[in-house]
Amino acid sequence: MTTRSKTAIKGTKRRFKIKGFWLISIISLIGLSAVYMYQVNAITGQAYKVSVLNREAKQMAQDNESLEGKIVQQQGLTSQTANSLNLERIVKIEYVNLAKPVVAAR
Repeated sequence: MTTRSKTAIKGTKRRFKIKGFWLISIISLIGLSAVYMYQVNAITGQAYKVSVLNREAKQMAQDNESLEGKIVQQQGLTSQTANSLNLERIVKIEYVNLAKPVVAAR
């Protein structure tokens, strides 16, 4: 082989190495871009779910406040009804005590 053909072979090998490097670089860049887009999509989906849950929590808190208001109003009506019927508050409760439990007698 001549020196020229040896140089041509070395140059060809070098070109293949450079092309291989660029090919691997581009494939790696495409792969990393795909992974990045997947992760951004996943994070965005989770952020949306969090915002929906926050909205639901606020709605539930408002519903809870309105229900508490209704309970207070109902309890107020009950005490007004008891006062209008001249009922008194219970202070001491006494239960009926039987001396001996009877199931059946002859």
